[in-house]
Order: sequence, then C-alpha cells, then structure tokens
Amino acid sequence: MDTNLAALIALGAAGCTSQDKTFSSFSYAGAVGDPATTILAHLIFQAAAQDIHGWSFTDANGTTNAWVSGFSLGYTITVIPPAGLTTIVASKDQIDSGFIPNGTVMTDTQSAPAGLLVTNGTSTAAETFQKSYAGVTSITTSSVATIPAGSQLIKYDQTWQQNVGTAVPEPTTLLLLGSGLAGLAGLRRWHAQK
Repeated sequence: MDTNLAALIALGAAGCTSQDKTFSSFSYAGAVGDPATTILAHLIFQAAAQDIHGWSFTDANGTTNAWVSGFSLGYTITVIPPAGLTTIVASKDQIDSGFIPNGTVMTDTQSAPAGLLVTNGTSTAAETFQKSYAGVTSITTSSVATIPAGSQLIKYDQTWQQNVGTAVPEPTTLLLLGSGLAGLAGLRRWHAQK
C-alpha cells in the first residue's frame, strides 16, 4: 500500500489495517515546504516465521525530495485481538541521511515498555538501531528528526517484528472434544458387548 501521510492522518483513531495490525493516530509536523501531502508512506509487510510490519517514509516535495529541516512524526501500532497469540517483540528504525558523516539525528521514543531508538548520520552503522521487547500488543512511537543546515534525511523506515504464538483452546472446545471422545468410547463398548 502506497499513500501519503496526510491520508493516514485523516484516518484518525480508526487507522488502517495490515494483516493483524492496526496503525492509527498518525501525526506529523514539518516545515512549510514539507507538508504531510508530500510525505510518501509505503507499507512494509513480510510474512515469515516472525512477520514484519512497518512504514517507509520519504519526502517527495519536488524541490529537494528530502527533508532538510526537522520534523516530528508519530503513530500507534496495535495487535488486533485475540491478543496474546501475537505480540510485538522488536522494533527497528533505519534512516538514509545521504553521504556520511552528517549531522542528521532521528530520536524515536516508544511506549509500552518505554524505549528509545536513536539513529544518526555519523556513520553507516549508526543509521540503524533495533530494540527488543518481551512481547507487547501496542506501541506508540514518537519520532523527532533534527536536521542541521547542510544535512538531509532521504528516507525513514520503521519496522515492527511480531512473534506468532500458539492458540490455546477455549473451555467449550475442550468440552466438545471430551464429549466426542467419551461418546466414541461408549460406542466401542456397546459394539464389543454385542
């Protein structure tokens, strides 16, 4: 799914869904030359043993096609019930700030549990940061880009890794299974006595 940040903001608390995740409550504040309508948002989804969901953001303002001044960006990612089967176990931020070194810094503050991911343009290794979680069902992310004169930000990626658990049968299902097995045992006894 490709869209722009203004369209995601317009969805409000209802947000949009990707497989078993809801992305909602998008917010953005940037320079006049970088309105939300020019910020392209590409949905990232990869199905694997541990699914990956996220967004890749780029500035298509038609002038620099990159951010050259600071901005803030935030949203919430939530696992769609039944909670407990699927949890978010890690997040990863990655920036492309152009040629290294430069002064670009992205500070991403995450909730539940509190986490801080800081990426910067001092080296290629510093442009990526990953944080692990014990398994949560909702995280709010609030990113602030600091871009001094002479620096830029070409792309900002945020991905979330999930762990898919095993379904635990509910009591009614177990009762039905038990009744069926008891019925089969009774039928077998009845046939054996004939």
